[in-house]
Amino acid sequence: MRKLTAIVLCMATAITFSACSSKDNSQDFQVKTGTRTESERTTASNKNDETGGDLFEIETVQKYPGIHEELLEFAYEELQDDARPELSTQIENLDDYDTIFLGYPNWNEDLPMPMYTFLEEYDLSGKTIIPFTTHGGSGFASTIQTIESLQPNATVNENGLSISRNSVADAKSDVVDWVNDLEL
Repeated sequence: MRKLTAIVLCMATAITFSACSSKDNSQDFQVKTGTRTESERTTASNKNDETGGDLFEIETVQKYPGIHEELLEFAYEELQDDARPELSTQIENLDDYDTIFLGYPNWNEDLPMPMYTFLEEYDLSGKTIIPFTTHGGSGFASTIQTIESLQPNATVNENGLSISRNSVADAKSDVVDWVNDLEL
């Protein structure tokens, strides 16, 4: 049986983590990066409903704009500056998890810059990373390849879930089907 635990921490601008337990009863953990938008929260929540697991959100020191257009402009400036926003929360028990569902919004056809910070600060060697994203039209773009390059000793599942931000409210069945197809 899976050991299912739930941890929910508040986020302002966040990176949330989610993972699944393995047959050896290791804990579940979920990762999602997001902002204050409902699309990332809803997708992560739907995924977490299906897998169980811990839900952990990492906040950045820098607070992000809550208005979509301002957020995209801010994110574009971070991308142009190749910024690495400081994370204000840390994962202390990452070794307890084998599988990480890594969720994030696709901003400007790339990972959010806080995700770069996370992937450069944490060693996910030997873990399985399963990405999922919300986007405004570009799907995953090259984000899966970026994750692979930043975590070369992890296994990145290329069968991630990509949902348009306009479809999130009606995507629960897509999330259920995707999780079931993963055979966790």
